[in-house]
Amino acid sequence: MKERPILFNSEMVRAILEGRKTQTRRMVNPQPPKDHKWHGWVIESSCRKDEGKATWSKCSGPLLKNAHRVRCPFGQVGDRLWVRETTKIDRTNDSVYLGTYIADGEKVLYQNHHDPEYNGSCAHWWYSRDICPSIHMPRWASRITLEITSVRIDRFQDISEKDAKAEGVNKYNCEPISGMYVDYAAKYPVPADNAKDSFRTLWQSINGPENWDANPWVWVIEFERID
Repeated sequence: MKERPILFNSEMVRAILEGRKTQTRRMVNPQPPKDHKWHGWVIESSCRKDEGKATWSKCSGPLLKNAHRVRCPFGQVGDRLWVRETTKIDRTNDSVYLGTYIADGEKVLYQNHHDPEYNGSCAHWWYSRDICPSIHMPRWASRITLEITSVRIDRFQDISEKDAKAEGVNKYNCEPISGMYVDYAAKYPVPADNAKDSFRTLWQSINGPENWDANPWVWVIEFERID
């Protein structure tokens, strides 16, 4: 079992905490050429380092000559992910500044600290600025650990309604304005037709319509939260 960090924005952190998000999709890198096909997982191989990888190849057949194999950078089933999220300073106390999670305002606690006496206590603010981006979150400040239960590869547009719900999206309509997608969920909570449409609109608002239209291959990582 290996442990790796993974980034989530505040909205997705809330979805995980509420039990709504049990999947995440991340781009496969590199993407296979258009004339290549995905042949599945390498279950058994004469070279053990190839096992558990996704295989792309131009040819067919059992040998898969000239195959390109890529491993999911987030791990395999049984591995764990510790969530990096954005934090900020709490200045309500003039003498001691503490850290809070932006997602819900909860205090950051020392966890997995090298000094056990700190664990469970509120963390003094540690960063040079008032907001600490998720990429800079130290391991001891992470409050969410996930265990991978499934890894597969899929085309982005092939997401099902069930999987879209497992992505933790809120079903709200988003309206395009001047070519840009704006999420009105906070002000105008109008239910969308389905979760897949909501997920598509959310993705386009972040990455642009062209990314959805390209229909890239993505890692589909399913997980459960470890208390």
